[in-house]
Amino acid sequence: MKLTLKLGVVLAVGCQWLLVPGEACGQRGAVRNYSYKPAAATQSWAQSLFAETSHSFGTVARAAKAEHVFSFKNESDQPIEIMSVTASCTCTKPEVPQKLIQPGEEGQVIAKYQTKLFSGQRGATLNVSLKKGNSYGTALLKVDGFIRQDVVLHPESVEMPGVLAADGATAKVKILYAGRSDWKVTDVKCEQPGMEFKINELVRQNGRVEYELEATIPQGHALGQIQDVITVYTNDKNLTSFPVSLSANIVQPIRFKDVIELTVSEGSTAIEKLLMASGSDFQIIDYQCESCPVSIKLDGEKRKVHQLEIKAEGLNEGRTEHILKLTTNHPQQPTANVRLVIEVQTGR
Repeated sequence: MKLTLKLGVVLAVGCQWLLVPGEACGQRGAVRNYSYKPAAATQSWAQSLFAETSHSFGTVARAAKAEHVFSFKNESDQPIEIMSVTASCTCTKPEVPQKLIQPGEEGQVIAKYQTKLFSGQRGATLNVSLKKGNSYGTALLKVDGFIRQDVVLHPESVEMPGVLAADGATAKVKILYAGRSDWKVTDVKCEQPGMEFKINELVRQNGRVEYELEATIPQGHALGQIQDVITVYTNDKNLTSFPVSLSANIVQPIRFKDVIELTVSEGSTAIEKLLMASGSDFQIIDYQCESCPVSIKLDGEKRKVHQLEIKAEGLNEGRTEHILKLTTNHPQQPTANVRLVIEVQTGR
């Protein structure tokens, strides 16, 4: 009977402590208000920045490049600072290309799946701490996927960083498999127009299979950046397909800024410099610009880098656009076009 009474007193006191945590802890000199919740507005503005807050990499090969970009646009009138990004699992490495995002700019958080170090089902939550003015907020971004241990890519992706349009290029990736002796790659597909893809079997021995994936950018391909995925299909019912990252940049033989903006006062002149560079020596022979109030002094020299001075005259008030056509003796690029935007302002 006494034991029951004592136990009841202990339970009553314990329940009282649990029901009134603030008062009990306050008596100890450390207030812990467990019912506290951060202001909803502080959290919601940060979370609502991202239209996409989760991404699945699906099933990927080991050592394959697997990255995803979470982006947002700063549509406020204040800069937004990405103060820090932490990941709940080391299977994902977060990166921030730019920490201070000005109004109108785009911010990015890149999630890099560590496929070389991990295998199996893996996922992580990225905790993004942000600041806008005097307001702090947190956005939670989630990634997950399954990393196969028996399929390995080497190198991690198809990458062609600087391809001359006139030359084209080819890159190769090996697909290594260990397991079933009848494992096969049945097809490869990519929606990137103008490119060619081949798959060649190199080795099949004692459950070890090796393929070579070949990607080709033909001569005369359109200029610009390529970011895409090559899908590899197999006869494995547990891995019917997996992605191979594709990135390329097709450039002109002569590199230059293709748009130049000049501001000049009416009745005056303004000078803007145009840098043109190539891997081989070339000469700028002539230039043409119809109804264009500009002049360029050509020295007739043959070299890899040219710095031209474009002199614009402020004739009539207003904004006009012109095409400056430069003639060269470069065998892969006989002409180079630059778009000129000239704004003439009055002195009033």
